[in-house]
Amino acid sequence: MSAYSASPSTPRTTSRTPTPPRTTVVNVEEFEMDGRSIETKSADHVPIVFKANPFKHTYPILRHTCFGVQGKQTCEVRDTTTNPMFRDMEEDDPQIQYVAKPFRSKSVQKPYRLRCGVMNYAWGKQSTDSAVAQWMQEGDPTYQVEQRPYAELWVGTHTNAPSYMQESTGSSSNLVSENSSFANQSLHEFLQRNPATLGDAHTEQFGTDLPYLLKILSVATALSIQAHPEKSHAERLHASDPDHYPDPNHKPEAVVALSNYKAMCSFRPLPEIAHHLQTIDELRALVHEDMVERFVTVVGSDGSSVEAKKEALKSIYMELLLCDSARVQQSIDAMTARLRNSTDLSWVESTFLDLTVQYPGDGGCFQVFFLNLIELKPGEGLFLAANEPHAYIHGDAVEIMARSDNVVRAGLTPKFKDHKVMGEMLSYDTQPLHIFRPNNEGPLTSYCPPPEYPDFKLLRVSLTEEWPGVSYELGKSSGCLLVTQGSATLLYCGKDCTIPTARLEVSVGSAYFLPSRLSVYFSRMTDFVAFIGECQIRAG
Repeated sequence: MSAYSASPSTPRTTSRTPTPPRTTVVNVEEFEMDGRSIETKSADHVPIVFKANPFKHTYPILRHTCFGVQGKQTCEVRDTTTNPMFRDMEEDDPQIQYVAKPFRSKSVQKPYRLRCGVMNYAWGKQSTDSAVAQWMQEGDPTYQVEQRPYAELWVGTHTNAPSYMQESTGSSSNLVSENSSFANQSLHEFLQRNPATLGDAHTEQFGTDLPYLLKILSVATALSIQAHPEKSHAERLHASDPDHYPDPNHKPEAVVALSNYKAMCSFRPLPEIAHHLQTIDELRALVHEDMVERFVTVVGSDGSSVEAKKEALKSIYMELLLCDSARVQQSIDAMTARLRNSTDLSWVESTFLDLTVQYPGDGGCFQVFFLNLIELKPGEGLFLAANEPHAYIHGDAVEIMARSDNVVRAGLTPKFKDHKVMGEMLSYDTQPLHIFRPNNEGPLTSYCPPPEYPDFKLLRVSLTEEWPGVSYELGKSSGCLLVTQGSATLLYCGKDCTIPTARLEVSVGSAYFLPSRLSVYFSRMTDFVAFIGECQIRAG
C-alpha cells in the first residue's frame, strides 16, 4: 500500500542540472528529481507525482499538458530515443526536447456504486434520529424513512443483507460508474462473474468473495452482551446448532466512533472486579461466598499464576451467568432502590441503572461491574478478537468484521442466550484494550488488526481545510468505500493506467466497490470523512 498526503506547507524550489541541458518544467513551484521520480506541487498545493524509469544518460521533459487536470497523477516517462511509445516531438518549441505520452490501460478500472442493505434491530435509533436512516436519505432523497429503528447499514456480500450494484443515474460528473449492465446484480454475483476486479492475490487467499462486512451502527439501547467464536469453534457450533449459529465463520471485529460511542468490552483488571465483589452487596449475593473469598485471595496473591487467575475469574463469571432469575431480580430491585436514593452516582452505577430500564430483570445488567466501560471519541477505534465479551451501549460508529453473523449471547437481550457456551469459550484475558487513536497530523488513519486476523483492515479518510487532499492506492486487495460526512471529488486510475481516467463526486450517503490496483485521489469539497474496508493480503 502507498499513500501520499497533501499538506499546505510553504512550497520550496530546488533545482538540479539535467542532461541534456534543454529541459523545462512549467507551472510548478516545487521540483525534485532522484533519477526515478519527479514530485511536484501545483500552485494550489495539490500533489502531482511523476514516476519515471531510471535513465542511462538523459532525463525526460515534462510539460504542463502532461498532467492536465489537477490531482495526483502518475505519468510514465522514458527516453524517447529508445522507446517508440512516445513520438510527440514538439520541434517548433526549442525549450521542449521530449514529450511523454501517458500510457492508458486497455481495461479501465473504476469505482462501482452500491445500494446497501439496512437492518431494523430493536436496539437501533428511531427513524430520522438514526445515522443509518440519515445516510440512506442523503444518498437518495426519495428514500422513505419509516417510524421504526434503523440499527445497521451493511456494505458487502453477506446473504442477510447483500449490497447490489446500482445503475448509474444523473449527470456523468455525479455518477461516473456506468453500471447499467450490472444494475440490480448483487455484489456477490458481480464478483463471481468478474473475479479480476478482486485481484489474483485476493482470489488465491480468499476466493471470489469479500471476507469482510462493513457497517454503520446507530445504537439507542444496549446490544446484547456477546462474544464471537474462533473459526474452529464456529464450525462446530454451526454443525450442531445451525438455527442459532447460521454460518461456520469466525467474527473478529473493529469499530470506529462517528460520535461519542459507549461500550462494555473485555474483562476489567482483576483487582477492580474483586473490589466490586467486596463492596457491592447485591452483586456479591449472586455468587457463593466461598467463591468470592477464593477469587479475592487468588487475585491478591503475588504467587498466583496467570492461569490460576483466569480459572478463578471463569468460575465466578460462570456463577453469575447461571444464577437463577429470581435471585437476579431480587438483587436488581435492591440495588436500583439504593442507587435511586443516591445523589452521587458513579458512571458505572448510572450505566447500571440505564440498563435495568432497558432490560428489566436481566442479569446482564450486572456485567457492567465485570467488563471495562469505555467511551470512544470520534475517530477512535476498538478491536475485539474472538472470545472477547462486549456490548455496545450507545452512539454511532463504523464497524468492520469478518463476514459472519455468528453471535453467542449472554444477556441484555430477549433473544436466545447460550450461557454455558459463552462461559466456556471466553479467553478471560485482562490485557489492555486494543484501542486505535486517530491520526491528527494527516488525513489518513489506519485501523489494522493483528496479522492473525487477515479478513479485514479499515482506513479512515478525513479531509479538512488543513488537509484538503490525499491519494491512496489499493494494492493487491479490492476495497469498499463508505462516505459518512461531506463531499469530495474523487479522481481515479486503474491498473497500468498512468493518468487518472475520470472523476466523480462522492458524498455522504454513497458507497462504492473499488477494484484492486485502483489509485484514487480525494479532493475536498466540504469537510469530508470516508472509510475504506479491505482485507490483508499476505506477503509473497
